[in-house]
Amino acid sequence: MFIFLNKKGELRAVYKILSVIICFILLTTVIELVYIIVKKEFPSMFFGLVSQNIGIIVTSLFFYKIFNKNVLEDFGLNKSVGDILKQLAMGFILGALAISFAFFMIVLSINGSVEWLSNVSVSNIGLAFVMFIFIGFGEEVFARGYLLNVLSYKENKITAFIVSAIIFSAMHGMNPNVSPLGLLNIFLVGLLFAYFFIQSGSILFPIGFHISWNFFQGSIYGFPVSGTNEWASVMKTTITENNIFNGGSFGPEGGLVTTFALVLSFLIYFWVSNRIESKTL
Repeated sequence: MFIFLNKKGELRAVYKILSVIICFILLTTVIELVYIIVKKEFPSMFFGLVSQNIGIIVTSLFFYKIFNKNVLEDFGLNKSVGDILKQLAMGFILGALAISFAFFMIVLSINGSVEWLSNVSVSNIGLAFVMFIFIGFGEEVFARGYLLNVLSYKENKITAFIVSAIIFSAMHGMNPNVSPLGLLNIFLVGLLFAYFFIQSGSILFPIGFHISWNFFQGSIYGFPVSGTNEWASVMKTTITENNIFNGGSFGPEGGLVTTFALVLSFLIYFWVSNRIESKTL
């Protein structure tokens, strides 16, 4: 039994993680098969991404409730509506600033040219925003809320940070035009978001950052988001030449510009949080 149970007599973290992954795959496969049978066509990207992220949210919360019970407390969701909105808003603002920094670095360094699109569909931009909300919640509930708690970050922070970031990066390993630097940057995002989660005490801050980073990257500035370039956008940023700085066809996340943006995000959060703490003393 020691293969399955740890010294506390609890199911080992690896099996808790595999439980979610396996059930998530089965659930989303069934949903998509039902869609194909009923509609007699393959689901759209919007339906696919939304259903996948609903699936990962449901399976993560279901199994966490079975294994650890205290979902609201451990995920930092036991807050007032005002605190929830505040955490989401602060994360959203920092994420928008970070990707805007990457955008201006690319454009000002003549690594990209910008074209304002005349036939912008407000409804399609709205749908993209809704999709990025589901992606932000889905990936953060699993990668930060579920993984960090299952890996017992309070007892072994370094291991929990590294393992959860590796899994988060691996989740993007099959994306179009993926690159080693892109996967490294996503690993760093995993570390940064874990830091945000621990310091803020809630997954809401990284959720806000995640949503705005993806939305501004794909639907405002018109970059590929983790290699995928099928979003309605306000403008179109065309990379003049693929290189290690701009990330090429994978988007900014595949370049050093994102590495710099992540470091800047960490420094801003660290400075602001320290300022807030010093004023409360």
